[in-house]
Amino acid sequence: MDSLQNLRLNTGIASSLFDIHKKKGPDYWSFEGNSKRNGAHSLISYPAMMVPSLQGHLIDIISKEVTVNHILDPFVGSGTILTEAMSRNIEFTGIDINPLAILACRVKSTCYFVAALKIKHESLCKRINASNQKGCRKFPGVEKWFHTQTAKELETISRAIRKETSLWARRVFWLAMGRTVRQVSNSRLSTYKLHKRSTQELGLYRCAIDEFAKQCKSVIKSINEQHLSLKHAQLIERGRYTGVTNTFIGDAKTILAKESRSFDLIMTSPPYGDNQTTIPYGQFSYLPLHWIDLKDIDPGLDESLIQNTHYIDSQSLGGSMRHSLDKSEYLAEYYKSTRPIIEKLRSKPNGLKRFATFFFDLQETVIKLCESTSNGGCHSWTVGNRQINNQIVPMNEILIEVLDYNGLRTIATIDRQIKNKKMAPRNNIANTMNDETIVIAQKRV
Repeated sequence: MDSLQNLRLNTGIASSLFDIHKKKGPDYWSFEGNSKRNGAHSLISYPAMMVPSLQGHLIDIISKEVTVNHILDPFVGSGTILTEAMSRNIEFTGIDINPLAILACRVKSTCYFVAALKIKHESLCKRINASNQKGCRKFPGVEKWFHTQTAKELETISRAIRKETSLWARRVFWLAMGRTVRQVSNSRLSTYKLHKRSTQELGLYRCAIDEFAKQCKSVIKSINEQHLSLKHAQLIERGRYTGVTNTFIGDAKTILAKESRSFDLIMTSPPYGDNQTTIPYGQFSYLPLHWIDLKDIDPGLDESLIQNTHYIDSQSLGGSMRHSLDKSEYLAEYYKSTRPIIEKLRSKPNGLKRFATFFFDLQETVIKLCESTSNGGCHSWTVGNRQINNQIVPMNEILIEVLDYNGLRTIATIDRQIKNKKMAPRNNIANTMNDETIVIAQKRV
């Protein structure tokens, strides 16, 4: 089938997916016209976000056949799976190496004191308008990325937010601040990488205070929408979400090594390649994080995270090129699906390094995820096949083999076109990301 491959039809999950495909047709899985983001889903514009309604639909299908009490997303990003789990009152754990992602998730999953937020926002506006602060913080590139007056206004906003006494409210305002920084900086909005705007735009003054007011209005609207949705589902009590969510900053393999719990469903969309050459989540977050109080995101964070534009990306999958030859040999020995691409890349040393380091790191994480899956539990991976040196990398095939090697059999795959995925249109990999595969697997009992 064009859109759904039934690798095993002896499970209810695969049968349900097959029936949907048969009735709805191959275009159903694109979810075109059904990808609107509202409520908590609209709190942040983040690279490569998943379609909420599609992922929620998959949770429902899987939950009908498998008991799902606890979901894990090891690459939680903007929190699409988090929000869908919350709406179903399913316990959730999310992990991400990017502090901006965790900030968004913590805003989404904790307090919904909508009346108090309105009052606190009014007080914040008064502090900003009454400020006569003139100084500005210094960090590498501040003059490059911000007009002088814009930087001064961002400093005024940042200091005003710090005077807010409630952490939950500061986090909401920091999220609005992050959105503001992106809009008023000298970095192009057409790409998630840090690239200077055109020469004509570089000298333009962009009013950070006006932009912050606009972003606050949007964030508060999204929070109000989510509050109403959770309240309707009887999942709000005294302004707090009544379910259980956990969020951790760091790489999944390291964090899960400290956790003894198991998960009924692991649902995620990992990076499609090393962040430095595909989607640079760290670069996307670099400027906002310079204006946000890192300790408000998590007490364990420090300034080393933003020491340069590529530090966060260098800590993610494939971020280190060390021992890349050994890693390529290891992959070729254990996973036959890696062998053809390794052979094609042998004459392209840099490409081979990028492939080997990323997939070695990915399979190390997958091993830990498989160990953390309850018996009979499921995985749902949304992945894309990127290019390295003009060679298509079969990420879906490699993932299926790694899962199988570690005790999970693939029961179905769904091939879908990306029609509304949030990606930069000028990103040089965009034309290789027009479709993706959803791999659904189940742990052998």
